[in-house]
Amino acid sequence: MRKIPLLLMLLAQIAAAEEGRQVVLNLQYPCRLSYVLDEDKKSVPLPPGTVGSNYLTLPRKALTLWAEGGSGLYQWQGSTHLYNIETAVELQLSRHINWLPLGVVGLLAVGIGWKTMRRRLETANRNVLEENLPLVPQDGSLPTRPIGGYRITRRLGAGGMGVVYQGVGADGAQVAIKVPAPHLIAEQEYRSRWIREIDLGTKLNHPGVVRMVCLPEGEELYLVLEFVEGVTLDNVAAKSFQQELKRVRSWLEQSLEALVYVHSQGVIHRDLKPANLIIQPNERLKMMDFGIAHKILGTKLTATDMILGTPVYMAPEQVQGLPVDERSDLYSLGLIFYERLLGKLPYPEDMLQIMQYKLTQSLPDLRQVLPGIPEGMANLLHWMTDRDPSRRPATANDALKALREFA
Repeated sequence: MRKIPLLLMLLAQIAAAEEGRQVVLNLQYPCRLSYVLDEDKKSVPLPPGTVGSNYLTLPRKALTLWAEGGSGLYQWQGSTHLYNIETAVELQLSRHINWLPLGVVGLLAVGIGWKTMRRRLETANRNVLEENLPLVPQDGSLPTRPIGGYRITRRLGAGGMGVVYQGVGADGAQVAIKVPAPHLIAEQEYRSRWIREIDLGTKLNHPGVVRMVCLPEGEELYLVLEFVEGVTLDNVAAKSFQQELKRVRSWLEQSLEALVYVHSQGVIHRDLKPANLIIQPNERLKMMDFGIAHKILGTKLTATDMILGTPVYMAPEQVQGLPVDERSDLYSLGLIFYERLLGKLPYPEDMLQIMQYKLTQSLPDLRQVLPGIPEGMANLLHWMTDRDPSRRPATANDALKALREFA
């Protein structure tokens, strides 16, 4: 009876020997393995082989052992016949470059490079086109390109001398951008005045003066100024006489404080008028537009420069083209608030008659045309608007002290 299990074991070994054989395969690289049966020539997959020794069970009828693999840019493969091989298999793998992924990568690189180059060319062409677009479009639309790095959001005002835009920077900062009218840019005299305003603007820093934010870039003419929420004095609606009196006193004081500073910097404004005084919602005043201002001790002005300004508010000596000084600004400022209290200018409508009036007559006494006006206010405005500069306050500080004495 003991011989039966032994016999069964022997039969099992014989059957196993007939069904398959174990071999050892050494691999240089990890591979996918398969073998080919000589009877049907079909490839039969095996478990993947790893680097080093692999123990395989192969049918005795296996004709060929096949191995192949790949990693990125390389592929490898090899095969060997299994004739008379019982225990160890030597399989030499040949490695070669996998051109397909290289070709795909190359095509992608070329495509990306071309797309990038085309985008850069388009951007460069767009920048060239934008640089040639006018800052003041003829159809009244807003410029489509930034000015000084600021995107234009709306038009604040326009006139014969140019346009003022509102702009916003990348950080959200709001600015006002003043651009000259195209027909004036080519005029050398106007260009000189503009550059003068830029030069003065970089030096003036006072709460009562609109501040310059940055210098213009390149050769284009424009000014980037702080954006002040408010309206110019000529657009501020009038109130009752007592309310106007209170507001005029405050605005006059603020204007004189600004002039004290401006004159201390050696600058004469020369074009003070209601449109150059901006009133903020909190009733604070700022002085702006130093386009024809000049240094008291600076570049000599031409005869044409001497009579620049708004004739209605000019001092008599400025109308005549005579030298101007701090007292000329005081005349203009006094006339601005004289008009504000009276409700109109005390001149004829014809410009020639206005010029003649300025040179030959004094302004009417406010106490006669405005009953109830404080004597101190009437005296100060008459003092500031005297036809003879020598009889006006010598400085803005003198006028400021007089205002505060009777207040």
